[in-house]
Amino acid sequence: MKKITLLLSLLLITSLGFAQDDCTTATVVTEGSYTSQINDAVPGIDNGDDIWFSFTPTVSGIISISVCDDLDDPDTRVFLYDGTPGCGALGASVADDDDGCLGTFESLLTGFGVSSGTEYFIQFDDRWSVAEFDWVLSVGPFEPNDDFANATPVTCGGNYTGDTTNATLDEDGAPDGPNYDLDAPNVWFSYDSAVEGAGDVTVDLCPSAFDTSVLIYTGTSGNLSLVGGNDDNDTVCGSSGGTTRSYTTFTANGTDTYYITVEGWNFSNTGAYDLTITCAASCSPAQANQDCASAAAIAVDGSPNAVDSTCSTTNLTQEPTCEGFGDVVDLWYTFTAPSTGAVDITRTLGTAAAAHVVVYDGSCGSFTELGCSAAVDGTLTVSGMTSGSTYYLQVWNNGSEEGTFNLTLTENTLSAGDFELIGFEYYPNPVNDKLNISAQDNIDQLTVYNMIGQRVMVQNPDYVRAELDMTGLAQGSYFVQVTINGATETIQIIKR
Repeated sequence: MKKITLLLSLLLITSLGFAQDDCTTATVVTEGSYTSQINDAVPGIDNGDDIWFSFTPTVSGIISISVCDDLDDPDTRVFLYDGTPGCGALGASVADDDDGCLGTFESLLTGFGVSSGTEYFIQFDDRWSVAEFDWVLSVGPFEPNDDFANATPVTCGGNYTGDTTNATLDEDGAPDGPNYDLDAPNVWFSYDSAVEGAGDVTVDLCPSAFDTSVLIYTGTSGNLSLVGGNDDNDTVCGSSGGTTRSYTTFTANGTDTYYITVEGWNFSNTGAYDLTITCAASCSPAQANQDCASAAAIAVDGSPNAVDSTCSTTNLTQEPTCEGFGDVVDLWYTFTAPSTGAVDITRTLGTAAAAHVVVYDGSCGSFTELGCSAAVDGTLTVSGMTSGSTYYLQVWNNGSEEGTFNLTLTENTLSAGDFELIGFEYYPNPVNDKLNISAQDNIDQLTVYNMIGQRVMVQNPDYVRAELDMTGLAQGSYFVQVTINGATETIQIIKR
């Protein structure tokens, strides 16, 4: 009898189903606050259980589905569907979010435009939890410059504020940059250089309240050409706004209209922006070796070469692997590998704030990276090159670190048994306090000797990076013996 009762109960559950567990049984909701819980038909999480709602907005605008208000809510995931095809043919969601509430695992779906009178379906699933949660549904007005066609005109010296929270993603098919892309709710501005004049135009988003990204284009809707952009400029914005704010400069030709779009780092990053446009005469003289095709030859002879990167411009095609989120404003060189196939590339700063460096094998447009250093200065050692072959050297900064520096290429004379130096670097040299050393493999030991051969410091990092604190050492020359995989190399360091 018990078995029959249980069987009948199971059949009853199967036939009746659970309310709101699919599109056809969705509960109708309007703008407001709700408390809900996943229908846990199959006990446990990530078992395909969910809860559905139907929403038909009375005005067109930007939808917001937020679980952010209550920090005690569980980990949620939400999907939005266009209900026009009907429940049996919804297809993929038009928008979704998992962890949009900053600092939590709760959901915030926004940045998608909905139309008045159109039915939409909202689905919360059990990917992470089936616990009760509070959520808020609202529709806000579109930003006035939400679309490319409604770009707000900007002028030199102008300041513009707004919010991307109620923006949508427009022109997402436009070209992306080397380390920034158009993939988040955005607003648009236009700079008419025929009116404002030719020159260098700086776009400053440092005071903004969220993780920003900016891209600059010319062209028309659906046919845009990328001019420049920036994700993070911590050199400029680090002290005034934050290391995740954007700041960049582009050169206007005095003829074209330039379109500036402000967005977040990803689709969930929206917020209040603060944009300032400043203009200056174009930098002069223009750099000659701005790209791979115009690379200047440099000798591997130990002689310092004076470089001024003040007028270098953004490279949109060749991004070094060790560059994070900054611009790549660069100069190019070629050199011939010496007989040992190993070269020390040393950057000594003058007025420049940084001179990062990367070495390539191959030809323009088809490179293999041999070594890359994002350190602001110091020495990068690259080996394993073929004697007599030509290699390319790209020296770059983030667009706010230009200036003078010395670039010195010196043959590194390896003895038998020395370790392979690909990716080995140390900086700064000279050093005031801490010497940074990194390698491709774990560094076994670092031993520092003074000029009379006395051992003054020993460290066993057992890691690919190490930091030697030389603060307590007297000024002068020291030898640092680096041991990797049982092989040893010695470098000379100047302590100031």
